[in-house]
Amino acid sequence: DLASLLRDSYTFLPEELIEQLMENYMNYIYDQRRTKIVKNLFKDNFHLSGFQRNLKAWGRFHFIDKVKNNPSFLEHIPNTIKQIKRFTGKHLLTERCDRLLRAISPEYSSISV
Repeated sequence: DLASLLRDSYTFLPEELIEQLMENYMNYIYDQRRTKIVKNLFKDNFHLSGFQRNLKAWGRFHFIDKVKNNPSFLEHIPNTIKQIKRFTGKHLLTERCDRLLRAISPEYSSISV
């Protein structure tokens, strides 16, 4: 999906590029399918999907390290946390999650965007 492509743990695209690619995608959907898109709703869903996917990846990377004894994904955690922090402020839910993560995770608090 679009969120997994543009908000990946292994890359860090400029925010302006992500916004432009999102806009291009919405225009493409309208042009090709004549499907009207409510842009604000689409963007909210995009940001929440990316937020959720990166939270899951963060946990998965630790799981792979601890349970599978494979630390190779740990190097991607800083970028994943940066992706998570990009979402905060875009939605009330993500602001609350940011406050919670800052309170319980030194790892989260130590990384800045």
